[in-house]
Amino acid sequence: MQKGDCEMMILVRYLDGTYDMVMNYHLDELIKNKRIMGFERSNRWVTIGLDPVRGSGGIYSGQDRRLGTENEPLPLFS
Repeated sequence: MQKGDCEMMILVRYLDGTYDMVMNYHLDELIKNKRIMGFERSNRWVTIGLDPVRGSGGIYSGQDRRLGTENEPLPLFS
């Protein structure tokens, strides 16, 4: 998330158990540098390492669900 994107404060919990409010554009850096154990989403608490969190991508070894079967591509429009 870039600094200009919809700025808002997010409640985070640091590794020492303390809580703080940070700007949303700091969240990716805190997660990447393993400085927090969790943060609050609008609907629930997220625990780093347990719950899915946003990321910068990476290698996905699962089946590509965007593709149809080998002989049957997915339709472009329904």
